[in-house]
Amino acid sequence: RAIVLGGAQGSLITALIARMYYLQVVESDRYKMLADGNRISTQILPPPRGRILDRFGQPLAVNSQQFRVLIIPEQTTKVSDIITVLSNLIEIADYERDRIKREVGRHRSFVPIMVKENLSWEEMARIQVNAPDLPGVIIDDALTRHYPLGEHATHLLGYVSSVDEADLNGDPLLQLPGFRIGKAGIEKVHDQILRGKGGTKQVEVNAYGREVRELEIGRAHV
Repeated sequence: RAIVLGGAQGSLITALIARMYYLQVVESDRYKMLADGNRISTQILPPPRGRILDRFGQPLAVNSQQFRVLIIPEQTTKVSDIITVLSNLIEIADYERDRIKREVGRHRSFVPIMVKENLSWEEMARIQVNAPDLPGVIIDDALTRHYPLGEHATHLLGYVSSVDEADLNGDPLLQLPGFRIGKAGIEKVHDQILRGKGGTKQVEVNAYGREVRELEIGRAHV
């Protein structure tokens, strides 16, 4: 009986050692690749939209800088309280409050949520001055479309707007939050050229998907 029990234990130990050797030596390259795939996340960077110039090189459609305010829920004590403080500094409509509440419930707590875009310089400055009382609130700069001739060239240039469900065609750029495409005029006819090519950013993430550090950037370009 002791011999049989010892033989069974020896067989089990041998099987475990063989399995460990198989996983750590024979299949090491495969599991290393899978581990890197879970550790490294590739994100798409939106390109700046191309400019439209007339025959003399004068700008008809360009990009201008805009400021927007974001909030990171995990860095706040209570999102609703921070929004109330923000509403004393900038105007936040009721429908924007409802949207923020929905997005907070939809995304993970470390994902930034846009509170308001197209901030004026004065609004941005008020938020920055009161930053110590606004944990989790950050100011981000982005690009918005600007037409120097205003309404005089609208019929020719058209306009850009957010992506609709009908516009989705598998292009990952179209799924980026806030990405805009041409809806009429030159903006629409030459949208593929003006849209440009997105870049990529590789970041290291933890098991929860939270960004740990930036590894590599491939710049977006027109």
